[in-house]
Amino acid sequence: MAINTNNENVYKKYVCHGKNKVYNRKFKIIKGKKKIRVTYKEYSNILGSDNESIDSYNLDMKLKELKKDLFINSSIEEKENKSNIIDDKKNNFIRKDNLIRSRNHVFDLARCNDEYWKSFITLTFKENIQDINIAYDMFNKWLKSARRYLKRNNIEFYYLGVIEFQKRGAIHYHLLTNIECGSYILPLQESEKNKFNVMYWKYGFSSAFNIVKDVNNFFDIAKYMCKYMAKKNDDIRLKNHKRYYHSRNLKKPLELTYMDNDINFLQILNYLTDSCNYEIINSYHHTPKERFEQEYNLIEFESLNNNEINIFDIATANLDF
Repeated sequence: MAINTNNENVYKKYVCHGKNKVYNRKFKIIKGKKKIRVTYKEYSNILGSDNESIDSYNLDMKLKELKKDLFINSSIEEKENKSNIIDDKKNNFIRKDNLIRSRNHVFDLARCNDEYWKSFITLTFKENIQDINIAYDMFNKWLKSARRYLKRNNIEFYYLGVIEFQKRGAIHYHLLTNIECGSYILPLQESEKNKFNVMYWKYGFSSAFNIVKDVNNFFDIAKYMCKYMAKKNDDIRLKNHKRYYHSRNLKKPLELTYMDNDINFLQILNYLTDSCNYEIINSYHHTPKERFEQEYNLIEFESLNNNEINIFDIATANLDF
C-alpha cells in the first residue's frame, strides 16, 4: 500500500517510534452476558495516533502534524495552519466526529455490561435549569448518596448515564444502573405497577422502570440510551463538557489493531470465518461522507453461545504486552 508522503524519514520516525503502532485492520470484541460480538474493520488507509482515539485520523493527517513539528512546512503553509487554529478556536460548534465517538462509546459500554443492568432511571429538574455545571453538581450529589447507601449494604454500584436537553432548554439525565426496582432507592410509585420513584433525588421529578422484567432484548436498551444522545447533543453547552458518565468499574470492549500481514490478525480472522461457533450478522462497505471519516469494509460476527472456546480467549492469548 502506497503512502502519500514526500518525506520517508518522517514516516519511518512515526512508524518506529510512535506510542501506538499503525494499522489497517481492527477487531472490536464485546463480551456480553449471553453472546460475544466481534466487529472487524478493514481500512483503506493506514491509521495511527500517539494519544487519541485513532479512528478519525489517517496517516497523512499525522504526517502533516509531524512536518509542522520538524519545521518542514513552508512559511505559507505555516501561516495557513496558524489561521486555521485561530478560526477553529473561534468557531462555536460541536465537532460531529466527537459526537459519533461518544455515542459509540456509550453503545459499547451498554453492551459490554449487560449483565449488570436492572433499572433505567430518569432524573429531571423542577426548575428550568440550563447550566450544565449547576445541573451536574446536583446530579453528582445524588450519585454520592446512592453510592453511599449501596456501599453500606455491600452492593457495588454500576451505572451509565447520558445528558439530554428538553425543548425548553432544561437539562435532565438518563441512567442504566444495577439498582433493583422495588429496593429502598427505587420504591414503587403509589397506584402504579411498573413505575418507581428515585430516593435522594430532591430537585424535581424522577422515575425508573425495570429492565429485567419489562425489556426482552438488551440491545434495544443500548440503542435507547443512544437515542437520547442524538437529541440536541450538538448543543453548544456541551462544548468542553462530558456527554456521558459512567462508574469506573464498567467493562470496556477489547480492541486489537494489526497490519494485514500480522500472523495474529490472520489467526483471529481465520478462526472467525471457519468456526462453527460464530456467524456473520452484518457486512457492508462504508464510503466516507464527512472529512473525518475513513473508508472501510465491515463484518460483524456473533457467537452462537459462550460455552465453547471463543474469540475473546484467543485474542487475549495473542496480546503481546
